[in-house]
Amino acid sequence: MDLGVWLNADELAMMSDPQAYYDAFYAFVIGLLDTYYPERTITVTARDPHYVTAEIKSKLQRKNRLMRAITRHNKRRLQRIGTKHNSKELWKAVWQLTGHTRESSPDTDVTADILNRHYANVSIDVSYEQPPPKDTAAEHPGWRHCVTDYEVFKILDSLHPTANGLDNLSVWFMRLAAPVLCGCVVDFINVSLITSAVPRQWKQAHIQPVPNVPSPQQASDYWPISINPVLTRLIERIVAKRYVYPALTSPPSTLQFHDQFAFRPTGSHTAAIISLMNTVINLLAIEPYVIIMSFDFSKAFESVRHFTLLHKFAQLDLPDQVYNWLTDFFHDHPHSTVFKDQPSSFINITASIVQGSVISGPLHTLSQPGTWLLPHLRICYASLRMTPC
Repeated sequence: MDLGVWLNADELAMMSDPQAYYDAFYAFVIGLLDTYYPERTITVTARDPHYVTAEIKSKLQRKNRLMRAITRHNKRRLQRIGTKHNSKELWKAVWQLTGHTRESSPDTDVTADILNRHYANVSIDVSYEQPPPKDTAAEHPGWRHCVTDYEVFKILDSLHPTANGLDNLSVWFMRLAAPVLCGCVVDFINVSLITSAVPRQWKQAHIQPVPNVPSPQQASDYWPISINPVLTRLIERIVAKRYVYPALTSPPSTLQFHDQFAFRPTGSHTAAIISLMNTVINLLAIEPYVIIMSFDFSKAFESVRHFTLLHKFAQLDLPDQVYNWLTDFFHDHPHSTVFKDQPSSFINITASIVQGSVISGPLHTLSQPGTWLLPHLRICYASLRMTPC
């Protein structure tokens, strides 16, 4: 891939095999990363014992770095506790650091493959139907199908530290190489948007299980945290900000979101509580009592049917290319679980909203009901979604 050659929109649209272009892009960028920033260089000298290999020396150096970091952290923690007036808190912190109150975690038979199958079983639609593509030839004067170098440079230059995806592209490297790689990333994104073809690397996600109980014993005791590639979140942010959120501001009559407050640019928990209290107060002015019924849809989003979700998307004022891009994004979306440093095999999911993705916000807005009112029954329904901290 030549950094001095840029592709125009016509050349991007005529590309016959987008995945080959995606693979060439990743090979080029990963090659730059490996050339100028190798993972680690370990020097083994004659002074080292014969049994100290490069791998063992790397682990010893990592252990020493971690020990120094732990020592600094514990020192700062104990310094914040007064030794004269907070002796109880001081000894409590010392006991925690020395392990006196730490309970040994019981051994379980949970493995990465068991967890991955558990998460996949929740997100599999047994009657899956592939959503049909759109080809209406409708064009909006305000739509822009190509991303500019300046837009991508601003996003790359302002990336925040986060976990790496399975494409092995680190945030620090993309931010550091933004002046050089922004042109290649622009072509990469434009190829994906114009051809409605999502790279295979963007669909792959890995799950990091987090215990949701003190002593996890089974797969259901772990909450899945999905980690997507950096470039996946970048293009999702562009699609959501440029197309999806503007379309939600003027939905068709079959889709109304005026009573929803979650995952919207102008929505918040405060606005939802104010609206709910206003509704209840107005009802109490004319009725003797009001019944509030609350529902938790936190698990429902893990089994949302893609066909139903994209059918709602098809009713929005979106370009055909963007809708077809979303259709391809949800198709053949595999994930792998990493547990105890052991990765599992990949399993495709055919339902649910991909957690950890930027575009999940508007997807939740489309998939969940809002707060609605039945005055003749004196019942106010509140749809709430609770997420773990």
